[in-house]
Amino acid sequence: MKWNFALAAVSAIALLSGCGSNSKPDGGIGATGQATISVSPYTSPAPLDIGGCVQVFVVHGIDDNGVPIPELHVKSSLIVQPKVFGYNGVIRTEDAVKFSDDTQNFSAAGVVRGDTLIIAPTPARSHPSYVGDWHVYAVNGSTLTLQDQAYNIEPTDQLRYYVGDERAYAQGALAVAHIDTLDDNGTVVTEDGYTYFAVVYDDALGVENVPYVVGAHIDGYRVGNTYEGRFVSCLTAPVDTNSSSSTKGGSSGSSSCSSGGGSCNKKDAK
Repeated sequence: MKWNFALAAVSAIALLSGCGSNSKPDGGIGATGQATISVSPYTSPAPLDIGGCVQVFVVHGIDDNGVPIPELHVKSSLIVQPKVFGYNGVIRTEDAVKFSDDTQNFSAAGVVRGDTLIIAPTPARSHPSYVGDWHVYAVNGSTLTLQDQAYNIEPTDQLRYYVGDERAYAQGALAVAHIDTLDDNGTVVTEDGYTYFAVVYDDALGVENVPYVVGAHIDGYRVGNTYEGRFVSCLTAPVDTNSSSSTKGGSSGSSSCSSGGGSCNKKDAK
């Protein structure tokens, strides 16, 4: 991958842990109970030599005693400029896991099969069995049938959530982003409680500070979490040393890009 320079730095760091192996690597369950995972940025956005930007994220998994858990197989998803955002979501298990919001019409909002639902934690609603990313299998008005399964989920209401895909209109064109993972199964595996994945995106998304949401989860006895942010431009405008602004005493050609770097077109973060 073109962003292996970032992972090389990651692999050079010694992550100290006193834990042993986990006998149920896919279940989200450690020796002492349910796991918890966190998702957060590990590097700042950086330009790719093939164009676009990359930012590495870290997933940290621990058990109930705070001991790092190895061999958790973590899946992740990304939503760019959500189609729907709400606070009144309800998740329940029938013949399949379903998610609904009576205040929304998902069909009218353009939600389709294959889109992603990400449930974000709040102080009152943060159980890892439903927080994180889910995949939409069917859409029927205010109800989504989800593709994923979970053994430990409890019916819950008043959920904060996003629904969407990995595309957005930015800088006069359709811009895209995607998650780059380390294996062919779309998963990354924790070692000493940590693992990493990258978000690759068109710089136009960063120029306009388009919002995004990353979700991650472990299947089976499901454990999930999210990270919410805005894309940032990774490209710096080149300095024209022949312009009048660079000559001694010249000020008529000064640019708004001076002092502070960054892209000339970059908007202030909202």
